[in-house]
Amino acid sequence: MELVGGELNRLLSQLPGTDPVAIDTVMRPGNDAARIERQFEDADIVLTPRLHGSLYARAKGKLVIAIDQINGTGKVKPLLDRIGWPFGYSIEEVNEALLADAMGRIRAKWPVEAVAEAQKAILELSAKARADAVGLIGKG
Repeated sequence: MELVGGELNRLLSQLPGTDPVAIDTVMRPGNDAARIERQFEDADIVLTPRLHGSLYARAKGKLVIAIDQINGTGKVKPLLDRIGWPFGYSIEEVNEALLADAMGRIRAKWPVEAVAEAQKAILELSAKARADAVGLIGKG
């Protein structure tokens, strides 16, 4: 089952209590950065097959269900796994039941521990990357 684009919206619209809204992240006249930011801020839960959508939603403090759309897993799931985010899935494992279960778990209980652990991992990885970059610059 390919779960990208319209297929994600179709599945979401079948889940009770959902009202999916597509977030257009392409900047152009009429869809500037402020509008895109507002769309993420207005979302309750972000379901995305994209790395940047996953990261931006997490940066905005939104709950994310991410589906890596690359067979064999590309970059979305490995990155979310690295920060300990439990709602990242490969396209091969995703089906309607799994999505419904993930949505149900997120709605039933805000995953405070997962959010805190992911934020801690992001800060640690960012600090390490910054230190590594400074070290490389110092060698230059």
